[in-house]
Amino acid sequence: MTYPGGRTRQFSVRRERVAEVRRWLSNYQDLKEAIETVCELNHDLLRPDQAASKRRRKRHD
Repeated sequence: MTYPGGRTRQFSVRRERVAEVRRWLSNYQDLKEAIETVCELNHDLLRPDQAASKRRRKRHD
């Protein structure tokens, strides 16, 4: 876990909860990726001219 200022905090999880916590972390990562995708789509919808020029630049790279 990262806190303001770039500090990281680590803590232990009981062995019997490891699978559950891994599932939570996977869900979090999936949700974060989905939110990022939605944000990009919204940006494209709100600024179609910039999105079109961005897509054209990617094709040439």
